[in-house]
Amino acid sequence: SGLTLPEIPNWPAQKEFSVCLWFRIEAPHSGLSEFYSNTVNFDEVLYAPTLFSFRSPNGGGFEVSARAQSSQKEQFRLLIKSFTATGEANLCIPPNFTVRMGSWHFLALTFASGSGFSRKGELTILLDDTQYIKSPMAFPNFDNGTISSACIAYLPEELREAHNQNTNMITSLRGQMSTIYFFSAALSEGQLRGIHALGAAYSYCFEPYSALRVGALDRKVKTVDPVSSVLDGSLTPLVM
Repeated sequence: SGLTLPEIPNWPAQKEFSVCLWFRIEAPHSGLSEFYSNTVNFDEVLYAPTLFSFRSPNGGGFEVSARAQSSQKEQFRLLIKSFTATGEANLCIPPNFTVRMGSWHFLALTFASGSGFSRKGELTILLDDTQYIKSPMAFPNFDNGTISSACIAYLPEELREAHNQNTNMITSLRGQMSTIYFFSAALSEGQLRGIHALGAAYSYCFEPYSALRVGALDRKVKTVDPVSSVLDGSLTPLVM
């Protein structure tokens, strides 16, 4: 199972944005009935839980998922996809970034469009405050700001079929997730680490004192139009 959000008609982050969350992946058969566990051979099923997928009517957008490694099924690799206006996928699999089943992980991503002579966008990834990389990636296309398919913790069947993904695959997340925060700005490494320092239990709007409390961010505060306000009506100022 997963969560489907209503259509987002005015995605406010057309040039850059950031997303942060805590999550924990559990075994796909964890907690299922004995009958179901005995009728499905999970050794033959590819477990690739989706964290979230935001797609525009033309196929553009972005998607974040994890995929179990064939040799060690309790370890996962992250897959970050950015889709162009034609639905073409740009894939980033950060090297040496390992997600372990049953453990809480912090993930922060920033997407920024290219500027000046550089038309290639940039993706920044922070995992658990220990692994941090930047990678070239085309900025997601949002078709004039409309998000027609916004899914949390699963991938709709039509999207799986559109990209010829393995039908013998579980894309729903069995596990737990924290509050997901979106910012209509590309947060810096220090800001992302400051959010990590707040911990998985933090589930409030980002007010200036929240960041200052951990001493990780500067004291200058600027309020921007947050993507969070589109999702849950909360005001999330950018703390710089």
